[in-house]
Amino acid sequence: MTTPTTQPEAVASTVLFAVGDRVTWTHTSACGSGFNFSTRTGKIEQLTHTHASVKMGNNRRKMVPLRRLRKEGQRTELTEMFLGESDSANSD
Repeated sequence: MTTPTTQPEAVASTVLFAVGDRVTWTHTSACGSGFNFSTRTGKIEQLTHTHASVKMGNNRRKMVPLRRLRKEGQRTELTEMFLGESDSANSD
């Protein structure tokens, strides 16, 4: 009997990132009985297979999953959630 080989987790995004890219991601925090959403921006300093070390404007660094990152100027996660990932959904 052969055991299946495990493949590394595939990155959900098809966008390729490089060190030095300006990126955005959505930050979610709890506030009372609700949630606050904000868009964070930064510059990639290091990359691993699944995460990026991003330097934010206040000189802090944060490890962010690649699947949550968007290149600056692209739709954010919240925009994708509300409008859908493709413009073709509204063309019918």
